[in-house]
Amino acid sequence: MQKTCEKCGRILEEGEVCNCDKVVTQNTVSSANNFGTDILEVILGIFVKPVSIFKKYVQVKNFNLAWIFIGITSLIMGLFVIAVVKEMYSAIFPATYSFFTEVIEIPYFKFFAYGLLFGAINYILLAALIYLIAGVLLKADIDFKKAFVLVAVTSSIMAITLALSALLVFVSGALMFVVLLLGSLYYLLCLYEGLKQTVQLNANRYAHVLTGSLVACFAIIYLIIKALS
Repeated sequence: MQKTCEKCGRILEEGEVCNCDKVVTQNTVSSANNFGTDILEVILGIFVKPVSIFKKYVQVKNFNLAWIFIGITSLIMGLFVIAVVKEMYSAIFPATYSFFTEVIEIPYFKFFAYGLLFGAINYILLAALIYLIAGVLLKADIDFKKAFVLVAVTSSIMAITLALSALLVFVSGALMFVVLLLGSLYYLLCLYEGLKQTVQLNANRYAHVLTGSLVACFAIIYLIIKALS
C-alpha cells in the first residue's frame, strides 16, 4: 500500500519523509521578503517616478500588498492624531499640563482608534466610489480590486506625509501645516495621474471621476462622524 503525506497528500517512496513543511516555510519567508522589497520600492519610487510605479504595481495581483499599504497608512494616521491631541492639550494648558494629565486621563487610545478607523474607511470608501463611478457608471475597465490597489499605492504618499507631520507637530505647527498641505496636494495629483494610467476613459472624464469620488467620500465620512457624535 502506497504511503502518502498526511499534510499535502503527496505519494511517498518507502522510507521517504515529506519536506512540504520546509517548502511552505521557505515560500512564506520569500513572500515576506518580496512584500518588504515592494513596499520600499513604492515608497521611494512614488516621489521620484510615480508613473512607473503605477504601471508596475496597480494590478489586481497586488491586492494583498494593497492591504498592507492601507494598514500602514491608517496606523500612521492614528499616531498623527495622538500627536496632534497631545500638542493641543499642552498648548491649552502650558503651565499645568503635567498636573492636568494626572487629574484627567486623556483617552489617547480612543483618539488613535478613531484616526486608524478614519484612515481605513476613507481609503476603502474612496476605492469603492472610484469603481462605482468609473467602472459601473462609465463602463470603464476597472473593478474594485484594481481601484483599491490604485488608492492603496497612492496612500503611501500620505503615510510619509503624516509621519513627517506627526514629528513636526512638536517642532512647528506652521511647518507641519505646510508639509501636510504639500503632501496632500501631491497625493491628489498622483491619484489623478494614477487614474489616467489605470483606466481608459474619455480625457474629459478623469477629473469628473476623481472629483465626484472625493466629494462623495468626504460627504459620507462627514455623515458618519455626525451620526457618531
